[in-house]
Amino acid sequence: MSASAAVPERTLSGRAIVLTIVALVVVSFLVPTVRTYFQQQSELEELSVQIRAEQQEQADLYAELARWEDPEFVTQQARERLNLVQPGDRRYHVMNASADEPVEEEAQEEQSESWAERLWTAFLRMPTSERSITGTLVRCGRERT
Repeated sequence: MSASAAVPERTLSGRAIVLTIVALVVVSFLVPTVRTYFQQQSELEELSVQIRAEQQEQADLYAELARWEDPEFVTQQARERLNLVQPGDRRYHVMNASADEPVEEEAQEEQSESWAERLWTAFLRMPTSERSITGTLVRCGRERT
């Protein structure tokens, strides 16, 4: 064998090595920039969704504001929320009526019970936070005797 046959040939030339190093440097500069670009695009999408939601809420609030400019709506809200009435109207307020228990059954039940039984039943229906063993009514952290 000859001397030239004993030395293996290079598989990569010097030019290919330099080109690979330059490509790696360029990629290392581009990767953070591209990642930042995609991150900002996703933030932009999130913000545009948030802006659309805020615009929808703003439109709803303007619609509600327009309803409050209607005198009939204001009158209806005053009747429902504040229990106000027009001059000459009568207001009826039903005490202790709930949708679960018909009023007729309560009237029949009250007639069959004595006043002591009704008092005891009312005491048992009272929320436990309003009961007191000492006879003091406690409500919202304040004591009343």
